[in-house]
Amino acid sequence: MYLPPEDPSSPVPNASSMTPKPRMMIQRCENGCKMRKLNDDVEEDNDSSKMESNIRLVEAENKLPVVSEPEAAAALVPHATKPETTEEEAQKVCAREQLYKLCGVRHWKAPLYTFFNQDGPDNTKLFKVEVSVEIKEASGITVLECFGDPHNKKKIAAEQAAEVALWFLKNHLYETDVNERAFEMFKAQRSNKVMRRSAAASSKKKSDSITSSTTDLFRSASSKATTKEMDRIDHLFNQYANTSSNLIDPEGIEELCSNLEVPHTDIRILMLAWKMKSEKQGYFTQEEWRRGLKALRADTLNKLKKALPELEKEVRRQSNFADFYAYAFRYCLTEEKQKSIDIETICQLLEIVMGSTFRPQVDYFVEYLKIQNDYKVINMDQWMGFYRFCNEISFPEMTEYNPELAWPLVLDNFVEWIREKQA
Repeated sequence: MYLPPEDPSSPVPNASSMTPKPRMMIQRCENGCKMRKLNDDVEEDNDSSKMESNIRLVEAENKLPVVSEPEAAAALVPHATKPETTEEEAQKVCAREQLYKLCGVRHWKAPLYTFFNQDGPDNTKLFKVEVSVEIKEASGITVLECFGDPHNKKKIAAEQAAEVALWFLKNHLYETDVNERAFEMFKAQRSNKVMRRSAAASSKKKSDSITSSTTDLFRSASSKATTKEMDRIDHLFNQYANTSSNLIDPEGIEELCSNLEVPHTDIRILMLAWKMKSEKQGYFTQEEWRRGLKALRADTLNKLKKALPELEKEVRRQSNFADFYAYAFRYCLTEEKQKSIDIETICQLLEIVMGSTFRPQVDYFVEYLKIQNDYKVINMDQWMGFYRFCNEISFPEMTEYNPELAWPLVLDNFVEWIREKQA
């Protein structure tokens, strides 16, 4: 890029007639560049009129080329802290063209070059060039004035001044623009992430909606199946229930046992009552019936009959049998506030509940209860004590039995009776 030829007729602007603007001046020196700010009101020295006579103001064309942002950014190649340019390098770099493009991209005025003639013979005359750039900022316009080293060629002197201006814009001003551009890129990336998250959330919501619909259908089908099952359980209940009391009474239980082909004194009927959590001996409420048969998954008589063997296995597990044994005692408390059971009933209950598991102990204990005269009834503590005796004491040796370990008194007498009998 070449500077326009000098035009002696070009008017020289009068500094006093121009509106003062904030100005910064950067001057190239041997050790690098030095910068100083100039006040808005600049005092002209005595030689200003003489200097103005030697100033030729050269302004580039008013129309700026349309340059893309990446091209201008590429033009701002980082310069060293000490910008130095030889004549050959200046012709290759062409800092004036880069500065011109940058001003076009930033929508600034074209850079202005001012030439100062230095003293000396015509054949060795040196030229000093100043380039002025009006920087538009949010706070206003700042004028950047940069000087290059004196040179015997105007073109190279102007190139050096432009290089100083580029160095300043790159290291002080353009860095801020880069940060702003990076922030804009960050906002764009973040916006894209938000859009992707929104799309993912929408997709997940749609998937959840489908899953929810499927779950609702499954629940609906399951609910319908449960309703039908409960209807069949109620139908079976009504076959044995007394219509006036809406309870399965002793007569209904006998009929049920007959249809199940099980004696009414069979332990499995007591186990069925335990599964139902029946509260009153000889009676099943509809709620108890539903609870038990639903747990057994038996909604017909045939299914209930097949469920009894599995129920017996469940009860005889060690984790369940102690609870069943205690329930059997409570189930026989037929009167309100009753806390004990007569000896005759206890003997029958022991035969049903414990006879198949601890036959020798039950036979001896029943025999003792029938011949002794100290006890007419047995309470819960004595009942559970016998269960503990069967599980902890070897029989008939009973070597582990220690009467000082707070056994019920009826068991102390029972052990003493056996030992006398064995002697």
